[in-house]
Amino acid sequence: MISDNKLLDELFDKNDGVKKRESTTLEFKEVYNKDDLVRYIKIMAGFANAKGGYIIFGIKDNPRTLVGINSNSIEGLKSEVLTEILNNHFDPEINWELLTPTRSEKQLAVLYVKESINKPVMCKKLKQSPNQKHLIEEGRIYYRYNSQTKEIKYSELKNLLNEQQEMENKRWRELILNIAQAKPQNVALLNLATGNMPYQADKTVIIDQALIKQIKFIKEGKFVESDGAPALKLIGEVEGVNLLKENISLSEWMTTMELGEKLNMPKGRSGLHPTNQIIKHHKIKNNPKYYQSKKNQHYYSQECYLFLKEFNYSADQAKLLNKEVI
Repeated sequence: MISDNKLLDELFDKNDGVKKRESTTLEFKEVYNKDDLVRYIKIMAGFANAKGGYIIFGIKDNPRTLVGINSNSIEGLKSEVLTEILNNHFDPEINWELLTPTRSEKQLAVLYVKESINKPVMCKKLKQSPNQKHLIEEGRIYYRYNSQTKEIKYSELKNLLNEQQEMENKRWRELILNIAQAKPQNVALLNLATGNMPYQADKTVIIDQALIKQIKFIKEGKFVESDGAPALKLIGEVEGVNLLKENISLSEWMTTMELGEKLNMPKGRSGLHPTNQIIKHHKIKNNPKYYQSKKNQHYYSQECYLFLKEFNYSADQAKLLNKEVI
């Protein structure tokens, strides 16, 4: 998703003329009409099955003109209302966000729909608009073609299924590679279908951010909000659940050598190097907030540096951190 300002700059010229046309990722609406909700969620499903996209309310058609939208209309787009309708009628879940940017003192409402990771998104229940102009039907798969949302055609469905198969194969390759690197005895697998995962009490559970969206955590032992929703079945006290950083920005993280330099440690690569001794002593690699690895390279966060800086170790002190006391 692009930022509000960048989105507006791409849409409008300096005189607030609309530069873009409706496309595979863009749909304009002058107003929000609750009677057209079926039409909106059909478009959202089409975006999710294609490349994602934006429904922008507050742009008049023919000619395309910025008119803005009444702020009261945005109430009908509140997340809890729209999310419930989407979840009742489509599966897998459609991920979306509501943006409310302003241009020349005119309010816009933007429904940003993310491309679905698990395709196809399919309609699971019939729904018709009150004015009977729009309809979604059980078992249908909707797809975005240029500026229209239609039932998916054979060629696009075949490509979509092939892409999903290739993605699944890639996940298997990555999973096997990660298990090999971590060693099987250090790996626990979470089954999203059953919610079960072998767990050792002295270990930290790390969950990828892409995965966390598929899991429902609910207090007091009630874990499933709706039938079929993936959930973790937690028994007893489970501590140390952390999020794995989805995309490491190398500008925000530092290598072992860079961390050592910031801590005023001498340069070197030995496993007994003072920097490595500090890392080992404080079990930094057990904390995803402090440590991540990418392509066999080790990275440490700014938060890690600030934590270690407080101890103000000298190189000689660091070398003695893990020495056994006799």
